[in-house]
Amino acid sequence: MLYQWKSVLGCALLRRYLEAVQSPTQRALAERLGTKEQTVCSWKSGFRRPGHEYREALRKIAKIPLDSWLTPSERLKLRKLRAA
Repeated sequence: MLYQWKSVLGCALLRRYLEAVQSPTQRALAERLGTKEQTVCSWKSGFRRPGHEYREALRKIAKIPLDSWLTPSERLKLRKLRAA
């Protein structure tokens, strides 16, 4: 079964970024990241999450925080680890 990451905040932030700026388009962003347009589309639509290296690049380019790609359960685990 394919898990959909639509509830992950990073997907919404990426959609908002692509809608807000005239350029880069989804294709231009993919080229800048060195990946395929379909890959960016899958991140935006919530079917996949970017790997860490792409998350870091998106943080720099689109100002999307690294932890915005975490699921609610992953966020909870991270909070518990930080509190320990």
